[in-house]
Amino acid sequence: MTRMTMPALAAALLLGGLSPTHAVAAHGARGITEAQAKKEITLDGYRDVRDLRKVRDGWVASAKEGDKSVSVLADNHGDVRKQ
Repeated sequence: MTRMTMPALAAALLLGGLSPTHAVAAHGARGITEAQAKKEITLDGYRDVRDLRKVRDGWVASAKEGDKSVSVLADNHGDVRKQ
């Protein structure tokens, strides 16, 4: 499973947003869609995900981590990391 804060994990479980594919994230050679990228970023505990743009390695977005604005990448496999 990708890194997820306890509040994000609890919210995902309560809202039914945590699927078995989140842990595996087998999206194939074509990568993930914009909607999938936004979902993965949100499930990783980021909020206010916006300004998604396609890049070679996946999708880059602006998001909030606590009270800070950060840039994050959801790669073509669904893994999320700060840029």
